[in-house]
Amino acid sequence: MLDNNMGVRGNISFGNYSGESYINRLFSGMIIEHSVFQFSDFSLSSFKDTEIKDCDFSGANFSKCDLNTCKFENCIFDMCNFNSADLTNAVFSNCTITRCCFDYARMAWVQMDLPIDPYSTFKDADLSTTLEYYVQHRGSIV
Repeated sequence: MLDNNMGVRGNISFGNYSGESYINRLFSGMIIEHSVFQFSDFSLSSFKDTEIKDCDFSGANFSKCDLNTCKFENCIFDMCNFNSADLTNAVFSNCTITRCCFDYARMAWVQMDLPIDPYSTFKDADLSTTLEYYVQHRGSIV
């Protein structure tokens, strides 16, 4: 699955990759679906322009990841770390997001289903345009 230049070849489907370390890997442009990545470490990895569907990322570490324009659909994020990640233009559709850390993350124009879990943290995260999006398109943020 992994090649010598730290990238991942092909798409990922129907697997259990819990507890694996994928530090500083390239997943950009891939399709990842129907897989479990509980407690996996993706820190410093790039998921730019990746489509991810029906995956469980409970306890996963996405710190300092490039998740720019990544699309998540029907995914579970419980106790995940997105500290200092770039989530610009990312889309979370029908995802469960609970007790996650988004501290210092870049979140310009992120689309998330509301309400946002009150136990997730957003210390010094860039949320200004994300909140603007919800006011314009959803009418309310609560």
